[in-house]
Amino acid sequence: MQIAIQEPLRHSQPHPARLAPRAPFPRLHPITPNHKATSTSSPPPPPRPACPPASPWQLPDNLGVFELRAYAVSGARFGGAATAEQTVRRLVSASAAAPRVARVGDRFHFGVVLTAAPDAPAAGLHLRVEISLAPPAKPADSDAAAAWPLVLHVGAAAGAAAGTAAEGAAAVAASDERLLMMTASETVEVSFEAEAAAVGEAVAVVRVWQALDASGSDAWREIASEFRWRESDALELRVPVMGSQPEVTLATVTPPLPLTLTLTPTSTLTR
Repeated sequence: MQIAIQEPLRHSQPHPARLAPRAPFPRLHPITPNHKATSTSSPPPPPRPACPPASPWQLPDNLGVFELRAYAVSGARFGGAATAEQTVRRLVSASAAAPRVARVGDRFHFGVVLTAAPDAPAAGLHLRVEISLAPPAKPADSDAAAAWPLVLHVGAAAGAAAGTAAEGAAAVAASDERLLMMTASETVEVSFEAEAAAVGEAVAVVRVWQALDASGSDAWREIASEFRWRESDALELRVPVMGSQPEVTLATVTPPLPLTLTLTPTSTLTR
């Protein structure tokens, strides 16, 4: 800041006190009410510390990209607006991988496709994928149990532990699971072997669980039952099961070979 001091106003007649003898002293500018201080230039005031307002909000249940809008309003005056994008996603997302329709007697694989997010932990994700078949609805006009439209084929030990869906078949179960490990941005298809057993609509629920305290050792599958698991994603698969396809006779007609004619021009001499 620069300050300019103005000279005091001079009287038209010398003051009597100035005629008396006095000791010499350096010329000073006395501070009197006649002096005026004038500011010629000044730096801008220091900026206020940034204190952006914070407002917590809960992420929606559905996934996607959402646009956030903020408005600055003071009374009836509009101060401005700003927008930002917020991406909502899971660490692991599942998408269906199932046939549109099956027929009685078909044996096939179906399940889910897992995709890990790019910001997944560097140590990897330890996952457990479970599938369970919903029991068929009991017919209203019959006391007999409804047949399972779809059954899962697992090992004998796994089938006995999960519970069989058909009598006398220890390897046919209503549930199954897989353990796997994924890294960031990785895509893996997890499939289960199934067989269409009866006409109806099969409903399967697939749940994806993430281990919270799993170690990076290769033997984590043997101690997976000791981990704490958190559900990451889930979806429902519906597979209509139709009756067996009757035999179809296909008749093919082979067209005859094309006939190629070659014409050779001849010349006639006339005298």
